[in-house]
Amino acid sequence: MGGGAHGRLHRAASAHKVMAILPRLRNGIRTATSVGVLALSSDTGALILANLGATILGLVTGIVTARTLGPDGRGDLAVVLFWPALLTSLLDAGISEALTLRSASSHANARSLIGPGLALSSAFSALALAIGYLALPLLLTQEQQRILPLANVGLLFIPLSLLANVPLGLLLGRQRFRAVALIRILNVLLYLLLLAVLIGTRHASVTPIAVSTIAIRAFPLIVGIPLVLMGGRGPLRSTLLAPGLASDAVRLQLPRVASVLASSQDRALANWTLTQAGIGLWQVVSTLTVIMPLGAQAISQRLLSRLAAKVEDPEALTRAAYSQGQLVTLGMAALALPMLPVAIPLLFGASFSPAVAPAAITIIGSLAAASTVVLQSAARSQQRIGPCICSEFVGMGAMAGVAYALVPRSGLAGLAAAFSLGRVSAFAVMAYDRRTHTGESITSLLPSSRAYWASLRHHLRTALTHPRDQRRTSTGPSTHS
Repeated sequence: MGGGAHGRLHRAASAHKVMAILPRLRNGIRTATSVGVLALSSDTGALILANLGATILGLVTGIVTARTLGPDGRGDLAVVLFWPALLTSLLDAGISEALTLRSASSHANARSLIGPGLALSSAFSALALAIGYLALPLLLTQEQQRILPLANVGLLFIPLSLLANVPLGLLLGRQRFRAVALIRILNVLLYLLLLAVLIGTRHASVTPIAVSTIAIRAFPLIVGIPLVLMGGRGPLRSTLLAPGLASDAVRLQLPRVASVLASSQDRALANWTLTQAGIGLWQVVSTLTVIMPLGAQAISQRLLSRLAAKVEDPEALTRAAYSQGQLVTLGMAALALPMLPVAIPLLFGASFSPAVAPAAITIIGSLAAASTVVLQSAARSQQRIGPCICSEFVGMGAMAGVAYALVPRSGLAGLAAAFSLGRVSAFAVMAYDRRTHTGESITSLLPSSRAYWASLRHHLRTALTHPRDQRRTSTGPSTHS
């Protein structure tokens, strides 16, 4: 009995000790995982994770299609989809951002913008379809003329993509960030499911995969329109006109055109200046240049919407978004740098090891690119389009000049250095524009200044200690339609 009583007392004492340390354990776990919790619980974090997840899933689908179709089939699929995707990229952002800015206004009725948005997207689509139909026979090589009929079908990628961006732009404007994030992830997951069905039923040839890729572009339109209608207030007007929407879209699209040209410049220079083996190695490097700014791109999308709503101090919002973008990108860089020597040979093979050093160099340029995209969003929200266009062309000029000088002597490393210097040059233009309009010192945006690190520490401390409060105070109250 005495031993049993002693055992019960011992177990009770142990249980008491466990209960006593549980609060500290919970605090420790909360602190250790606070960054992840912030990402999952915040609107910005949802967009970041959605962009990153969609990119990763996109890489997976690329691997699946390459293994399924082989080099020749994958090449045919790339030709069918490349030109429509390029035309879409040159047209899509202006309409989406114009709708975001309009619907973000406190007095806007997002439901009434559905008709004008779809009408404008249809008009842009008709123009792009005509250009594509006339240009494809000239753009395809003699060997590729055999897939011209399928390439013409591939032009349907354009209207489906442009129309799908209408509800996404409206949802972003009404602060429905999690809905946008969910649509993006589900879109890619559904595409993976379609690929699995095609492979499982032994129908995974070029034509079915191309048709599936085109058809899946309609998913955001099918799901997004009901979300806008259900979440809106006010009457659903039947008008297809919204005064000034087309001019806003064209004006906002001009920086997008410059951005698309700038983002593809490194691959164009690789094709012109490197050997075939070097071009293959650069594809690995360029993948990193796409992934690294993803967090800042998501943050800039939210910043554009919040600035358009005009519910908070724009400079405070921009500073908070800039700090958040820096934190996310620096964190990704800290994770990527030590992993590159192992990850690249492991994923792509030992023959791709020469891409490790150039990939590390491009991380510098990716940090500058992440900074630039936030500042460009702030400028676009205030209709300062000129500096955005100028920054991209200055960056392209700097990259071309440095590549001309370095690539013949340094190969991949020279092109990586040219990319980084080009992105730094674009950032310098946007930093100067910010100083001109706000009086803020350019050095406060650079890691060499105390103000830069003080801002990062303040933002990180706020995010770690009060993640939900930080979300509200740094970006203002959420406005739902």
